[in-house]
Amino acid sequence: MPAEREDWRKKALCAQIGGDLWFPEPGGDGGSKAITICNRCPVMTQCEAESIEERHGIWAATTPVMRAHARGRMRRTA
Repeated sequence: MPAEREDWRKKALCAQIGGDLWFPEPGGDGGSKAITICNRCPVMTQCEAESIEERHGIWAATTPVMRAHARGRMRRTA
């Protein structure tokens, strides 16, 4: 992995907190705690660009369903 990709990940709040918070259980809070943390993250823009194809977990304050909708919109406008 290129060094610049690694650098932003080290600055991510999720990397500093860790844990299962980023992979919420079905029927739980839907990842709202993780999303709140993401919204304060200094590297959210880099995470958003990197995570569009991620199928699991909370990334850049988005759920897998939110990212799937975004992928669909991107395909329709392409």
